[in-house]
Amino acid sequence: MKTVITTVGTSLLENYRRNKENFPKTEKFEYSISTKGLSVYQDFKEDLEEDGLVKKIKKYALENFPNASAELTSLQKIKEKYSNEDFIVYLLTSDTFEGYFVGEILKEVLEEKDFQVQDIRYIPYFNVQINDRDLIRKGYKELIKYIYDKVYGYSEILNITGGYKAFIPVMTIISNIKNIPLVYLFESSEYLIEIPPAPFKLDLSAIEKLTEIFEYIEKNTGIEENNPLLAKIKNNLSPQEQQQIEYLFEEYENNILTTSLIGDILWEEFKEKQEIKLEQCNLDYNQKVNNSNWGRHHGNDKVEHFGRRLLRNDYVCKIINSAEYEPNKSGFIVEIEPQNQTGVIKVKVPDEIYTLLVQTTGKNKRETSEIAKILEKEYGG
Repeated sequence: MKTVITTVGTSLLENYRRNKENFPKTEKFEYSISTKGLSVYQDFKEDLEEDGLVKKIKKYALENFPNASAELTSLQKIKEKYSNEDFIVYLLTSDTFEGYFVGEILKEVLEEKDFQVQDIRYIPYFNVQINDRDLIRKGYKELIKYIYDKVYGYSEILNITGGYKAFIPVMTIISNIKNIPLVYLFESSEYLIEIPPAPFKLDLSAIEKLTEIFEYIEKNTGIEENNPLLAKIKNNLSPQEQQQIEYLFEEYENNILTTSLIGDILWEEFKEKQEIKLEQCNLDYNQKVNNSNWGRHHGNDKVEHFGRRLLRNDYVCKIINSAEYEPNKSGFIVEIEPQNQTGVIKVKVPDEIYTLLVQTTGKNKRETSEIAKILEKEYGG
């Protein structure tokens, strides 16, 4: 299973404009949702649906698939390159009406072309019209946390073909740190450019020494330059170490420091590298609920039997149900936290075409992903 995080731009609209007449004035599309919210977006979307524009653009995208937009073309190229694997696609848009509007159309088009789109997420404050340093910083923090929530140690790709240029530096740094490929399709090129991560070992020892400062800033946004905690930790650093950590922080307000862009990324990486302490289910085996026989279908006995086996695992609390008929899924782990359900893993029943939704003790995606690896090793064959 590959997770493809794809940035979304406006090439679909630009291509549609070039090919169709009577396109509405662009002011409506440039309306910023960062100041008015998604409720206003929904009002505009209803107007556009009444005008038939949504249907027309979607039809154009389907008729010209995958060449209707940079995102569609690049995702099709990725799918062709990794033809033996299943995909989950996450779409990232800028904080604009136009970006989210395109994202929703792309989702519908991709799903009709058998792509599984898990989420469309607009990143707050990612908008070229924003001229506030603090809001821009908040936007970057949102982006970093979102990507780290989705990159959990299986097989990910960051696709930066479309979208807001501010996405690129963050995703480039993360691709190197997480050792995952970055892909880009240049203009109308036929060739997908894959940029492999740099072959270096990341040293997080400086972050470890500054853990208390990072935790303080995470709770309080910033730390005063005269804060005794900051003075205490700095006094334990050599002059060379003090010089090396300067890039991790920047001025937030007068005499107040906060984490820099690279500081935020390295802090997320450091937290992810810490030992995961998984909790076991506090239910006895006989107390655990097995709904693997939900629904009547061919192979029901095998599905129910496999559900009983899974419940023997210390980190599994419940089999929620047997999921839909999915003959084309490959691999044991189908999806981690489908529809953002905390602790839930969708697994494929070995030698069957059905899947099970399994409730584990995972309290966040990192823990759930670790449990998924345990289940795959024990039951995946």
